[in-house]
Amino acid sequence: MTRLALVSIALAVAAPQPISAAPPRFAETLTFEGVELSRVGTGTLEARALLTTVTICELAKYRAREPTQQGGLRLLVLRFARKLCADHVRQVFRGVVETQSGYSPAELRAFLELLPAVRAGSVLDLWTDREGGLEVFAVDESLGSLVAPQLIAALWAGLRTDD
Repeated sequence: MTRLALVSIALAVAAPQPISAAPPRFAETLTFEGVELSRVGTGTLEARALLTTVTICELAKYRAREPTQQGGLRLLVLRFARKLCADHVRQVFRGVVETQSGYSPAELRAFLELLPAVRAGSVLDLWTDREGGLEVFAVDESLGSLVAPQLIAALWAGLRTDD
């Protein structure tokens, strides 16, 4: 991500946000689309804002609990800490994958077009399947999908976790 893009995102998210209670921790296990999943990592996505670091979202990665039966099924849960317009959400995810390789510019554009504006506390779910499909959900509603196995790998690698 270019420095100019990071600065514009940082300025947009550095505006004071209402103080609220700490968000709940991510569950160790959950069921999504009828599949039992186990958490494999959690982390935060942050941006530098002038003299501080601003949290964009918290994230959790999940995998199917029985990989032999559900191999390749993964879920990425993103809980946003700040209100962001769709363009800023897209800039953030462009920055996540820009250091990765293997995906096409068309795949990236198609994915970015699926991303909506978010409010503080909003949750986006990115569901992947065995065939390299990716579906984006907000409030349990599908926003669209695409098939892009290399882009999925870039997203998974670009969003680091501490577990």
